[in-house]
Amino acid sequence: AVNRGVKSLIDKTEQVFQQKGWMNWERLGAYIHLEASELVEATRGKGDPLDEAGDAFMNLLALMNLNGLTFREVVEQAYDKLDKIKSGEIR
Repeated sequence: AVNRGVKSLIDKTEQVFQQKGWMNWERLGAYIHLEASELVEATRGKGDPLDEAGDAFMNLLALMNLNGLTFREVVEQAYDKLDKIKSGEIR
């Protein structure tokens, strides 16, 4: 499944979420909080961390897509942020 690529996953996520009526900031805003909380609980032994990580990732991709953010630019931003943290520019 990983070989299908991130772009394919983003497209499929958007398609399914559109069909469900979830591609709006109100729903995605609530879902990203819920899924992040469920992921934290799963890492504490109250669920399946892999399942919850997948749910959180899908919602993050959908929210990024809704805001016109590409996966590539978000990854680049994360690298930039890590460099700033490492250098002490951000504590």
